[in-house]
Amino acid sequence: MQGKKRTLSLYLGLSAIVTLLPTLAIMSFGKLRPITVFSVIFFYTALIFLIGYEVAYRKILEAQNEVTELIEKEKMINGTLISINNEEKLKNVIAIEIERIRQFHKTSSVIFFDVDQMGIINDTYGYHVGDQILIELIRVTQVNIGVDDHIARIKGDTFAIILPDKSKETAYALAEKLQHMFNQTHFVHVDRITCRFAIIDLSKIAMKKKW
Repeated sequence: MQGKKRTLSLYLGLSAIVTLLPTLAIMSFGKLRPITVFSVIFFYTALIFLIGYEVAYRKILEAQNEVTELIEKEKMINGTLISINNEEKLKNVIAIEIERIRQFHKTSSVIFFDVDQMGIINDTYGYHVGDQILIELIRVTQVNIGVDDHIARIKGDTFAIILPDKSKETAYALAEKLQHMFNQTHFVHVDRITCRFAIIDLSKIAMKKKW
């Protein structure tokens, strides 16, 4: 609302400036009172600016609502975990985030990680132990990410953390922190877990052509 008021004040100020020039030109003829000329021109100029402002503001709101609706449709929530169970689903979520970056000139990143030697752990101790390890990994991750960040399980032991409005440098710092936290966490039957991390800067992708 405050931004709308500032923009409105700017448009009204521009209306006054734009009106002043033709007013001075008409005054040189000396046929009309300056205040009359100024009032008439200002009224019509302000009206044009206000109409343009209202149209632009509605388009911005429509774009914001459209992006929000798309994001909500793509979220399959299980607690705070987004259930993205295949690569195509993940691409859709990232594509929506890229569109949000294009619309609002934001910066966002994604961290991908998977568990080293998860297959050996499952074969040695059973899948129920592997599942408990993944649950603990998710818990540790959720505790250490922001309220607007989202962890998504893609498949098996592969995860993605979507970081809206976070830079690549912030993503690297978070990845290092998570690796340290995983190393310090005691898991069932396994004293130490390591993960492989990869980071994508969505802002760079957003500058390129759409997927």
